[in-house]
Amino acid sequence: MSGTTGGTTGGTVGGGTGGPGASGASGGPVAPGPVAPGPVALVPPARFADEIVPEPAAPSSPELDLPELTVAEQTALLTALRRVQAEELDPVGCRRALVESAVEALDADLGWLSLVDPAGRGFTVVHSTGLDGAIDVGTQSVSGLGAEAARHRATLIVNDFRRSTRTPAAARRQLLDAGVRALICAPLVAGELIGLICIGRRGPRRFAHRDSVLIGTLAAQGAMTIGNGAIFAEVGQQTRSLRAALSVGATVRDVLLAGEGLAGAARALAAALGRSVSIHQSVVAEEPGWSTPEGGPPSQVPVAALRIDLVAAGEVLGAVEVAGDAALDAVQERAVEVASTAIVSELIARRRTEEAEWRLHGELLAELVSAPAPLPRGLAIRARRRGLDLDGATVVVLARDRPRRTTSTLLADSRSALRARTPAGAPVLAFSRGRSVVLAVGERTDVAALVAAVAAGGRVRAGVGRAAGHHTALRQADACLVLAAEPTRPDLVDVRDLGLPGLVVEAGAGPHVVETIRRILGPVHAADRSTRVPLLETLAAYCAAEGRVEVAARLCSVHESTLRYRLDRLAEVIDLDVAALPALRAAVETVNVLRAAGQDPFGTG
Repeated sequence: MSGTTGGTTGGTVGGGTGGPGASGASGGPVAPGPVAPGPVALVPPARFADEIVPEPAAPSSPELDLPELTVAEQTALLTALRRVQAEELDPVGCRRALVESAVEALDADLGWLSLVDPAGRGFTVVHSTGLDGAIDVGTQSVSGLGAEAARHRATLIVNDFRRSTRTPAAARRQLLDAGVRALICAPLVAGELIGLICIGRRGPRRFAHRDSVLIGTLAAQGAMTIGNGAIFAEVGQQTRSLRAALSVGATVRDVLLAGEGLAGAARALAAALGRSVSIHQSVVAEEPGWSTPEGGPPSQVPVAALRIDLVAAGEVLGAVEVAGDAALDAVQERAVEVASTAIVSELIARRRTEEAEWRLHGELLAELVSAPAPLPRGLAIRARRRGLDLDGATVVVLARDRPRRTTSTLLADSRSALRARTPAGAPVLAFSRGRSVVLAVGERTDVAALVAAVAAGGRVRAGVGRAAGHHTALRQADACLVLAAEPTRPDLVDVRDLGLPGLVVEAGAGPHVVETIRRILGPVHAADRSTRVPLLETLAAYCAAEGRVEVAARLCSVHESTLRYRLDRLAEVIDLDVAALPALRAAVETVNVLRAAGQDPFGTG
């Protein structure tokens, strides 16, 4: 009454399993899916739904122990199992061997194998024999006797197919025209249902219990072999994909090692993919843009179909974009990922090289600003080898962050901003000094734009010095930075914009300058020291406010009455007439500049 499958139950025999679609009276469409193995059964046609009875499972090991079969039958079955297993790496051969072995073992006339449709819509006939085209390979079915066998995970037998009414009329005519009189079907189960095998006889011979044992055992072996074959095929496809991706990655790596840069990498990847490719990054001073498979730029900016970030240690260094209207296939995506790894390695290596060069250039600048003219011969030779113009004007910017950030971050931001404004191959000169950063740039550099880039949306105070030597320019920048700290000054103070104080910064304080400062502000300085009232600071704020008391009080952070008291004290020693304010302001700023440069006009000598 029953057939067994090694650990899994057999399939169904019926008017439509895995063949033409059939609708069963006992149920609607059945979608194949994971179901625990159930019983194996022999079902008489007249009592199809009532007598599905459990049967012991047949062993699946090569050492068969099937008392239902004779020794000769077991030997033949073992040969058939080995034939199926031998085709494990050939999906087509495996299917053919399974169907032909089952037809031969059951002494039948025809058979077909159906596999679960990947889309989950039913079954697809993948091989048939003995049908002379009666069943169209590729026909799908989701219902009928085959679906009933799939539902119960049971081997089903119909020994008088002419009396069966569970198969749709069209499918039933196909099978009857092929001379089918008896059918046996077994499900292929490997954890989940993967297909059905159906075997038919044309004569009056009936299927018996031994037949269910044979087909159930073959179905178990077939399920395992087909499942293994699918795994091997998937592994093979993954291996081929990986080899193709590694080949593209190796090509990109070789291009980078040959010194063709990111532009060469973009061209190589575009040629391998047959699509335009762009590499965006901010690590090095190179932006290759888009490259077509032909090697040139595209006529218009493409639409990216894939973007892969270039990431190292959690930091996004840039991205690789691949153009196209359609999505990339799995092999192409893997190729871009492997190529991106090579690009990340290149960016990291170039960053390390660049950082080493930056340190050397920073050390050189530190020596230049520390050495007054004339420069030591060795230092001058090293500077000229680095391409520095020691005879022309030099600009040194001293920037102090506001609000605070770490000096290392400020230095990194300064170097990045300076690199973007430095010609290719020219040195980037920057080093940190305390909480400040010193930069040396070309005479034509837009210093305002540079400082804005360093600030990156925040606030940075900067002083700009311009002189023939780095040492003098740094001294000017220091003085300008002090002025930039004044509330009435902008965050960027350039020596060119200072007027009289600027002349003092550039030329230094001669005896006539000191004498003029002492004559104008000497009484204020003396009163400042004797009364301990900040009269010089009050005078600076009053001049900056152009004589407006409320503004001056706000600049000094005092009440207006306090400021008026101070102004009364100032009026005792100096003329505070509005007409005199410009000259007083210039004198106060000159004092600040001289003090920033290390000179005190009120000192002795």
